[in-house]
Amino acid sequence: LMMSGGIKNWGKYTDIIKIIQNQIDTGEETTSLLNRFSHLNDAEKDIFDSHSSVTETLRLIKRALKQKELKIYQNDFRGNIIETSHFYFQMVMYFILDAIIQNAEYGDLLEIDGKKNEKISIIFKCLSIEKLNFSDLNDSLAPYLSIIKAVLTKEKNLISVNFH
Repeated sequence: LMMSGGIKNWGKYTDIIKIIQNQIDTGEETTSLLNRFSHLNDAEKDIFDSHSSVTETLRLIKRALKQKELKIYQNDFRGNIIETSHFYFQMVMYFILDAIIQNAEYGDLLEIDGKKNEKISIIFKCLSIEKLNFSDLNDSLAPYLSIIKAVLTKEKNLISVNFH
């Protein structure tokens, strides 16, 4: 059909096909992540890499991140292994990220880091954290934080999840 000149402006169609393929790939990735997430509660405790788990959570909320045009900088903290409920860990990460996104200005920078001294901490840094109602967030996460044996702290534009 193309060789006989039957389709004009073929480039326009390849662009549309690429967009459709991108949507299919995104749908498959999201479905895979949600399937994994739904099975996280199968085990009371897991041993997992906190960096990978935070990265998965970011993938699940990337649409909200794009809507606010947030710039994400995630330091490499692979190897920070945690033994706790993976399901509740990801829930806590999701709710923290959601609260940050809700308070963020368009184009804000969100930095995520992990520290491992005697204990592991996951740190979120963003200017919008200053506006965040920390006591409400902390109260709503309290049951989950007790399950994963962690505490939430806030300093100006930082929130840390500190594991016991």
